[in-house]
Amino acid sequence: MSNSLNFEEESNKADKNQRLSDIGKKAQALDEKSIKERMKIDKRTGIRIIVAFIFYTIIMILFYFFL
Repeated sequence: MSNSLNFEEESNKADKNQRLSDIGKKAQALDEKSIKERMKIDKRTGIRIIVAFIFYTIIMILFYFFL
């Protein structure tokens, strides 16, 4: 029983180390990019934000006039 428990602990540690390694690689890739590239919002996201704001504004105007 004790041996299987130790094996599970070791495998959990290995999984955790692998995840930390992956996170480290992603962080290093981000560090290599410039600040402008890190803050860049793709075009589709910008359009979605604008459309959501327009719908929000229209709904608020309608509530103002009809309530």
